[in-house]
Amino acid sequence: MVLRTMLVPGFLDEISDKIARAAEDKSNDNLNWTLIDLFNNNISSWALREIPRTGARFTWSNHQLNPVRSALDRVFVSATFEAIFPLCSLSAETSLGSDHMPLVFYIGEGFPVRTNIFFFETSWFKRQDFVPLVQHSWERLLTKVGGRDIIDWWTFMSSGLRQFLRGWNQNLGRDTKAEKSAMLTQIAQLDVLADATGLDEDAWASRYHLEEQLLHIYRMGEEEHWRKRGRVRVCGLAPSSWGEEARVSKEENVGLACTFSEAELEAIVKDMKTDTAPGPDGFPVTFFKRFWPQVKHGILLILNDFVLGRIDIARLNFRILSLIPKVPGAEQI
Repeated sequence: MVLRTMLVPGFLDEISDKIARAAEDKSNDNLNWTLIDLFNNNISSWALREIPRTGARFTWSNHQLNPVRSALDRVFVSATFEAIFPLCSLSAETSLGSDHMPLVFYIGEGFPVRTNIFFFETSWFKRQDFVPLVQHSWERLLTKVGGRDIIDWWTFMSSGLRQFLRGWNQNLGRDTKAEKSAMLTQIAQLDVLADATGLDEDAWASRYHLEEQLLHIYRMGEEEHWRKRGRVRVCGLAPSSWGEEARVSKEENVGLACTFSEAELEAIVKDMKTDTAPGPDGFPVTFFKRFWPQVKHGILLILNDFVLGRIDIARLNFRILSLIPKVPGAEQI
């Protein structure tokens, strides 16, 4: 379990210029020993133990050229908690965009869960090589799809394209990731030097400049990321939303139940709002509009077979899970 947060009692920020537990918890001599003793006595009376922190010596800075730095952010646990999680640990990460160091508290068991959801980024269209790459990948998948029914056909094609785009995107961001990693390493090295021997004003200015550059790269990359993920809306309509006179008649329903023509479906796709959240498969409306010549055959067959009641639409989300025993004698879950 990983908590990326600062687990600090709320009153610490109110007296951040004075509170500490020892003289080495602050970068200058401005200490209030009365408050230090009071704080330590309260910790002892509550029978709490502070989890030792690895990484940065200080966890707060006022971000000046000659900064005041202090160890304000801490994690305290009870004896009961420590008995349950004896391997818990605490580490400080490099601070970016905040006067506090982010702390990672690990309880010593399990692993962080990483999402495997695919997201199609519209910024990919800005690359001149993107559309030809997708078209080539689609044609390559067509040679492998074989004699499948339309549901299996779409599942194979869409999952194959998602896999291709994931790998392509990882390689696409390699240079940017390397640049971010190098800048983060430089910042971390300056922080280590500051803890060990201190930095002059020029070195602190260099550190803050690197931080601003890195934050700018992060912001530029995340704007598109969160814009696409922030448009999910869930809503519903009550049965009384329309009166009887506003409902579809039997004659109108017959027309609505007819199959789609290719021209009709193409007109519907063109009229769809482009900048909307993607579906469960991760592909937004933009993808279908841009690559309509490639996908229209499968989409038209799926919709018309559904109208005629010839396919089970639930199979679009069907998966087979194969359980592979990793230890001898494993027979049940």
